[in-house]
Amino acid sequence: MKHEVVEIFHAIEREILDSLARISAPDEPVYACSFFNFYWDCQEIHEPYFTYNIESSESSRDPRLRWHPGDWMYDEHDTLGQSIRPLYLSLSQALKQEPKDVWEKVGEYQDALYCNACMKLNNTVTEHNSPFVGWNLTDDFVIGVLDWGRGDIMDELAKKSVGEDRFDNLRIFKDHPSWQLENAHKNSFSYREELVDKGIPNETAWDLAVEKYPLPKST
Repeated sequence: MKHEVVEIFHAIEREILDSLARISAPDEPVYACSFFNFYWDCQEIHEPYFTYNIESSESSRDPRLRWHPGDWMYDEHDTLGQSIRPLYLSLSQALKQEPKDVWEKVGEYQDALYCNACMKLNNTVTEHNSPFVGWNLTDDFVIGVLDWGRGDIMDELAKKSVGEDRFDNLRIFKDHPSWQLENAHKNSFSYREELVDKGIPNETAWDLAVEKYPLPKST
């Protein structure tokens, strides 16, 4: 990857930290912040959205929306987004005419950068130099990459950005019906294959798999 591209990403990370410190956070407790809606298409790369939510909001009490950043109360895309947009324009220019495999590496690099940055922020949130000094945060506050549009790697990105223990303890995504349905399907398919490999007939294996991993009742 070009040195210029790496330097722009480093500048983006610095600008994000500065912007977080400048946000006028509400007095009410904030339980989560999220980056999401990452986009690139081999022609352009756009800055992600950034939102956060408070415990007193209606969306925080809805299991379908608590970890769905697109429905959160505070959208900072016009503040934090504007501060990093010029850098993303420079990034698009630097990547102009690059082949698809380079863009894919850039996408992977960006994922890692945001996940690592979030993990650092989570691990240092109470320190005096944290950009969240002055924010009213819950004891279990997290900032992460909670991006429903990422399909199969959605859980992986969330875990890498908040930590696997926090992901499990806070039940991130897990109370949403679509997450439950998808994981029931994944687990039942995997268990069926395991049983078939052991010599159990396919039809019987399916019945046992569905019994072990039933579909959510809400569906």
